[in-house]
Amino acid sequence: DVMRLHQKGFSHAVATLGTALTADHARLLRRYTENIIVIFDSDAAGIDAAVRGIEVVLTEGLNIRVLTLPGSKDPDEFLQENDRASFARLVHDQTKDFFDFRLQLLCGQHDKNTPYGKARVIDALLELLLKIDNQIVRETYVQRLSREINVSEYAITAELEKKKKKKPRAVPVSEEPAVAVPAEDKACPGERALIEVLIKHPYIWNRFEAATIADTLLRDSRVRELLVSLRTFFTNEELRSGDLVHYLMVHVGEQAKSLLSDLLLNEQDIEYPETFLEDRIHEILLREKERALKELNKRISAVSERGPERDEEEYLRLFHELTVLKKEVSDLKGRKRIVF
Repeated sequence: DVMRLHQKGFSHAVATLGTALTADHARLLRRYTENIIVIFDSDAAGIDAAVRGIEVVLTEGLNIRVLTLPGSKDPDEFLQENDRASFARLVHDQTKDFFDFRLQLLCGQHDKNTPYGKARVIDALLELLLKIDNQIVRETYVQRLSREINVSEYAITAELEKKKKKKPRAVPVSEEPAVAVPAEDKACPGERALIEVLIKHPYIWNRFEAATIADTLLRDSRVRELLVSLRTFFTNEELRSGDLVHYLMVHVGEQAKSLLSDLLLNEQDIEYPETFLEDRIHEILLREKERALKELNKRISAVSERGPERDEEEYLRLFHELTVLKKEVSDLKGRKRIVF
């Protein structure tokens, strides 16, 4: 569908790669525009699923309109049978505000002329209204709902307030993790910075590989997963000609995908990517050497506590390792960044 739209000159078309629309998608889109047109075919099941997805992202403040293509066609099918101008006319003349579209669907499912039908329509729209932060927009929708089903604005607002009091305080979408992240993955900002610079400045990949950093040195499992996919991408000549972010989104799991979305949404500019990369590698190497030093000291203490029964050969070997490791730590601390 997206390819066909681009071929026909609709260059702002995007898709979610088979997944539901998420708050991460909404934040990414908002970097470019606040005006979104969602295209549905006429399949009822598809519309219901898409509507639920759109409701999730309303808290991001996007102006969402809906276009339903005639004849149960998707964009690809429609544009194979019609010219660009026909599709452009649909976009211009037939799009509907998302709230009006949702209201129309509900009125088709429930009899708005009966008390219970009215109640069901209102109840279904209360959650949607609560997701809209803009008071003016919300009040406008309440007025439209009131006129459509012939119920006073006062009654609808009263139900809205009752729903609001029952609803637990919501964590803002921007603060809410898309997936549960293991505790050990939360304390590695340097690793996330490392993977971010590699994704945003892929031309420095060879410089990273020259540093020969073992994946096992990375504590964040999401970073390790992204790094494995990065290595696959950059070592395959055919893949390298494609889109890196697209490849990662398709080939990593949900936790890594969530981290990737967060990194892409970070608009802070990395002024000197090569130097930034070297500093992050230096930090990780120093961190892991210091960790290894602590572990080695514990082992030496354990051997020493055996007293006369200790294995002298083992003790001397560990002491030698300690001397070497201390020098490596000292060398890392003695310079501001590594050179390779």
